[in-house]
Amino acid sequence: MNTPIRDDSFAFEIGQVFRHGACFAQIVEIYDQSYLLENLRTRDTRPFTLLALLQEYREGQLIPCSLEEAKKALSEGLNPDELSKELNVPVNALSDATRENGLKKIFYIEKLRELGYSSLRPTFLLELDYAKLVTEAKDLTPIKLSTLYSCSLKIEKLGDKRAAFPKFRDRGGIGGHRWSNEAEQQFKELIQDYYKNKQKRIKAKDFESELQIKLRTVDPNNFLNHMPSRSSIERRIKDSFGAFEITLRNKGQAAANKQFRTHYPRDKAIMPLEVVEFDDKDSGCFLFDPITLLPYGRAFITTGIDQFTKVPLGFSISDSHRNVLSAKQAFLEAMLPYKYNDTRFNEIKNKPQYFGLFGVAIFDNAMYNHAKELESFMIQASGKTIFAWSKPRTPTEKSVVEDFNGQMTVDFLCTLPGFRGEKKTKDRLTEGLESAALTTQEFEIAFLKWTYDVYCNNVREGGMTPHQKWQIGMRNITPRLPKQADTALLAATLMEQKKLRPDGIQLRKNLTYQNQKLILLQKKHGDNFQIVYRYNPNCLDKIYVLDPENQKYFEVPSTTPQYTENLTLYQHGLITKLNIERGKQNPSQNELLDGRASLAKIVEQLRYSKKRAERARGKKLGSVGDFQEKNISTPPKEKIEIVSHLEATISVIDEINIETIEDDWAFKF
Repeated sequence: MNTPIRDDSFAFEIGQVFRHGACFAQIVEIYDQSYLLENLRTRDTRPFTLLALLQEYREGQLIPCSLEEAKKALSEGLNPDELSKELNVPVNALSDATRENGLKKIFYIEKLRELGYSSLRPTFLLELDYAKLVTEAKDLTPIKLSTLYSCSLKIEKLGDKRAAFPKFRDRGGIGGHRWSNEAEQQFKELIQDYYKNKQKRIKAKDFESELQIKLRTVDPNNFLNHMPSRSSIERRIKDSFGAFEITLRNKGQAAANKQFRTHYPRDKAIMPLEVVEFDDKDSGCFLFDPITLLPYGRAFITTGIDQFTKVPLGFSISDSHRNVLSAKQAFLEAMLPYKYNDTRFNEIKNKPQYFGLFGVAIFDNAMYNHAKELESFMIQASGKTIFAWSKPRTPTEKSVVEDFNGQMTVDFLCTLPGFRGEKKTKDRLTEGLESAALTTQEFEIAFLKWTYDVYCNNVREGGMTPHQKWQIGMRNITPRLPKQADTALLAATLMEQKKLRPDGIQLRKNLTYQNQKLILLQKKHGDNFQIVYRYNPNCLDKIYVLDPENQKYFEVPSTTPQYTENLTLYQHGLITKLNIERGKQNPSQNELLDGRASLAKIVEQLRYSKKRAERARGKKLGSVGDFQEKNISTPPKEKIEIVSHLEATISVIDEINIETIEDDWAFKF
């Protein structure tokens, strides 16, 4: 037998209205266990889980009510019909949000006037009284007091409460008839003169002076009463010419084209995993390895952000700026799910659930060779992802990841120890230099916690967090993954080609790799045979050599495993330069280990140093040939960069030059 529906009952269904404090919300859509509620005052929508709604209901915070009760409460004291008659405002032509905002301004201004305030300029006493009014009204979204002050000035100037609503002039207010007939006629004549003279600059100040001269000619005794305000002149000029024409005349064609770009090579994403934007960011923090105590270098973060949901899909941390390897690794991290046994995620409350093959990957404009290498990698790793390159000096093409980088600097990087400031600025410099450096593990864990526990749960446009937007967007989508993940991971390494030697493959000076299979290849093909191999600069324990017969890669270990364990190419470069400074051009294995231990000792001594090492880095110039007196010029000013004591010491070692060795192999670290 069906249970009859009682009037005093309710259900969590579409159309049900709830009161939460002074806020009224209505269920507009239901997705599985996610309920989309619309704020009846602001018209913002926000999703909630059923468990969250039930919890608020059990605690007495969420109270069901009828739509009529909500409308009556929202309009209490401010009757729309009476307002339409009293203020002569076409309320029906206003959106609900605009109408509520204007009514709220008028309400608070009148209440403050009743308290005896003739001026609403923000003061300490006024702020206290205003806070009491907001509390009494149970207003969860109060208007700023400075906004009320500017609105009250506008109402006083025009003598009309309708000035509290936007576009007052277009809604039948005084501004609609502000210009006299004489001013209107002279303005149109002046506009025609500007149309004819294409070379004349359009400046509101000059236009105002010319209009005043014309009105003085027409009515010498009363011309000031006909003069419109500067803001009105600027608005009318912009309506007549347009922003592009004004910029074109005032700043030139190049500036106008740059400011008003007519191109946009791709559409915005309308669902998750359609477009992912990649960009790198200098963290401003110098890191070191917690295991080896060797310096890691300045950390650069390359992040991949889903354009639709603004969710960070993946990232990579590198010791250099804009390199192919970091772009490859960031792409893979964005495409593949994270490893559940990865200890970096142990302290993360909200484990990332964001992964899958995506349609378009947008990168910074790269050099031709780098672009070709990345495109080849994409084909091997995903097969279907389309590459796209943002045009130079057009950050709007990657606005989502640029916004993420900006928030990362303000909300995360500035709080880290060792932060030296963003480029020329000195944000939080005193606090940052209290410790010399962070470990790579500490930095990554802190970055992951901020990214997935803070950023992904901050409310963005539309009243939803990136995490919520991802959950809603992916409710009917199953992410796809490449069949062979190992092939994609191998494609993310760097590829080189060298001659096969009897002692094996020399990746860099004092870095040799050899095994039995490589010896057999050398015996079969000879000394001049070109071998193709891949390597990871952040892990020098082994390399991957391409077998010329079956076209498959096989591992080749290092001949000095004790030295290359947990070693990066950057660290090997510092150790090599440290040995060169000591006069050891071809160090033995023991000398390499001694150099590694010495570098680790330097880090251990300097990691807690509080010195501020200030270094002037002059621009390095090539040879200028024979000296000529006429070529003497004033040297450029040195750029001062404030760094930690540890980073300054490591940079001194890094500036040592490595000579070209036999066979003209110039090694770069």
